[in-house]
Amino acid sequence: MNVLNDFKDYNINSIIFKVTNSCNLDCQYCYRKKAKLENKQKLSLEILEKAFRDYSNYIEANNLDKTMNFVWHGGEPLIVDIDFYNKIISLQKNYIDRGFVIHNAIQTNGTLIDNRWIEFFKNNKFIIGISLDGPKFIHDKHRLNRKGYSSFEDTINGILLLKQCNISINIISVINNDYVNYGGQILEYFVDLGINVVDFIPCYFYNDRYTLSVENYKNFMINIFDIWMKKYKNVIKIRFLNDIFQNILRKYDKNIRVNVGCELGEVCGRNYSISVNGDIFPCECLTPIDYMKLGNIKEEDFISILKKREFNEFKELYNNVSKDCLRCDILDICHAGCLNRRLPQYTYNLKDYYCEARKGIIYHILNNLDLYFPKRKI
Repeated sequence: MNVLNDFKDYNINSIIFKVTNSCNLDCQYCYRKKAKLENKQKLSLEILEKAFRDYSNYIEANNLDKTMNFVWHGGEPLIVDIDFYNKIISLQKNYIDRGFVIHNAIQTNGTLIDNRWIEFFKNNKFIIGISLDGPKFIHDKHRLNRKGYSSFEDTINGILLLKQCNISINIISVINNDYVNYGGQILEYFVDLGINVVDFIPCYFYNDRYTLSVENYKNFMINIFDIWMKKYKNVIKIRFLNDIFQNILRKYDKNIRVNVGCELGEVCGRNYSISVNGDIFPCECLTPIDYMKLGNIKEEDFISILKKREFNEFKELYNNVSKDCLRCDILDICHAGCLNRRLPQYTYNLKDYYCEARKGIIYHILNNLDLYFPKRKI
């Protein structure tokens, strides 16, 4: 029985394109370690043209809002020359002329940003995500370049260029066991840097030795919440905490409209990832798992993929959760977590690896709601 998501109102929210697997950094905890990072192959314009066409056809066939959301990813997407992205913009103009609204975002390590990229981002209204773990001694612990040298200065230079031109930046910070006790220092650093949005991601790659422990994740995020509430709640947005707040509001008032993404938003499988070779996965986090492949954009379209056995199997996996989750009184806040963390390679877990951590974080927030909503009865 489909208990979490019946997919009746299913639609594709966005497409994440792997522009290249190649990267100029050698991050120790990279979830794409098994990809051929030295491979210079890049996404072809033929694949892009096919994907754009299929995405627009899918939207029109289902009478959806004519908005197309694209995320450009890697590897390091800025390794691919700017001329390639100018061709992307040219392709997209054909759809803008047909009444589509197009949003572009890019996730980069920031080391290759220069004035040419700044001009391109401004002219084409790109949303920029930068990977930065914290101050230098934290960032360089696991994010060195491929020659073994610091990447921190180059990343910061890219951020400062963006800020000088008033381009807003979203930060992704990977939490690792080595610096779970530095949450306050990391958050203060982002505030001093003038960052408006940060997303703290637990380092997780199946049984990899870099995987953040459950207890460390819980303690880190609870500490971040407490510091944020006391000092920074009106200064910086923390995506995971913000999503929890929105789901709490919706839990008590079903009429409230919320905008929650990814694991807390019941949108698993709505943000397709297309690899360099055209392979389609239901989520970027699932790309290392071969059996999660839904098909290939060169051979089929989005409408046909939704009718395939592979998509039905994905839906069944998503909904196959522990009975403990179904009985849990915060299921409508947590939504059973991230599917990726229930798929440790070739076995299957009914619970998110961080189930107990998420419980601890959410209950801590629930117990302190009066600090966040002093005038609202929840």
